[in-house]
Amino acid sequence: MTPSADHLASQIQETVTSLSEMERQLRTTQAEVSGLGFFARGFVEKDIKGNTGRSFGDWITATERLRAALSAAQQGKPSEALRVIADELPRIASLRQYLQRAPQKINIVPAAVLKPQQRADFLQHVSAQEQSLQELETKLQAISSALSQTR
Repeated sequence: MTPSADHLASQIQETVTSLSEMERQLRTTQAEVSGLGFFARGFVEKDIKGNTGRSFGDWITATERLRAALSAAQQGKPSEALRVIADELPRIASLRQYLQRAPQKINIVPAAVLKPQQRADFLQHVSAQEQSLQELETKLQAISSALSQTR
C-alpha cells in the first residue's frame, strides 16, 4: 500500500469505529427513551423524527449502511461508499443541528420533572454527541475526497 492508501485505510477504520460508537450511543438513547412514560416517549420520538427525518431505529440503520459502504471501499469498491457518504452527510448535519438545539429544549423542562444533576448529565451527553458527529462529518468528507481521487 502507498502512504496515501495506508492513510485512507486508517481513516476508514477510525470512521468505522466512530460509527460503531455512534450506534452504541443511539441504542442506549433509544432504550432510555423507551423507558419514559407514554407521553414523554411519544414526544421525544416525534421530535427527533420531525427534526431529522429519522427515528432512532432509522439512525441505527444508517450507521450500519455507512459501515457496510466503508467496508466496500476497503475492498476496492469506492463508488458505493461515495454515494452513501454523499447521501448521509447532510442527514448527519441535520442530527448535529438537532443536538445543538437540544439544550434550549431541555432547559424548558421544569426542575420537578428533571433534577439538576439529570439535566447536567443530559447536557454533557448531548454536547459529547454533537462533537462526535462533527468529527464524523469531517472524517467522512476526508474519506469522500480521498476516494474521489482514487477513482
